[in-house]
Amino acid sequence: PLNPPSEFKLEAFYWSAIATGLCDKLVELFLETLRPKESQDSEVKEEFKQIVLRVFLILENQLKKNNTGWLVGSALSQVDLDMGTALAYLSLRYAQFW
Repeated sequence: PLNPPSEFKLEAFYWSAIATGLCDKLVELFLETLRPKESQDSEVKEEFKQIVLRVFLILENQLKKNNTGWLVGSALSQVDLDMGTALAYLSLRYAQFW
């Protein structure tokens, strides 16, 4: 029989998914900006702003809740690296969202 994933693993999967989703949206926005101005979809940029605000809010709440400086657990994990990568790419391409 398979053992169900631990609570730590489930939280880690959740945060990795958020980081990956943020990167997906970053790439989508970047590709949208490569199109000619007149054919760019303004809704893509607005949707991205809303996503970034939601991610920052839940990220801030998680860091306060965990109170260790790490997203999950009490030590650096892959989850922190995933989110750090997503935020570094956000900073590289769209520093104005910080």
